[in-house]
Formats: sequence, structure tokens, C-alpha cells
Amino acid sequence: SRGGAEAALRAIHPRCRGLITALSAYHYDPQRPWSDTPVKDGHDHMVDALRYMLVSIHRRGEVVVVRY
Repeated sequence: SRGGAEAALRAIHPRCRGLITALSAYHYDPQRPWSDTPVKDGHDHMVDALRYMLVSIHRRGEVVVVRY
């Protein structure tokens, strides 16, 4: 959820400055509050990579490898 952003930032190691910066800049269009689509303005590559990694982790902690 969008409300958990501050808690998520606290869970990331302080040395991950690029990711913290990217997460801080990640945002949604205030003119479209109903949309779940973030604004794609260049601050999203690290956040997308993090999301892909998290989605790839199986519930038991195993990594699921999907080849395209």
C-alpha cells in the first residue's frame, strides 16, 4: 500500500542510497488518485527491479526462476 512507504524505507539498509532515492521519488499522479499506475518519469528502474525480485521469491523463501 502507499501508506507503508515510510516503513519500507526504514527496512532498507542505509548504504542502499540509490534505492532509497528512487523509492522516495516514486510517486503516483495526484490528478488520478484512483489509479494504481505510478508515474513513469525515470525514477522507477530500481523500484521495478526490487518489485521483480520480491515477486520472484516463493513463499517459503525459495527463489522462483522464470525464463522468458
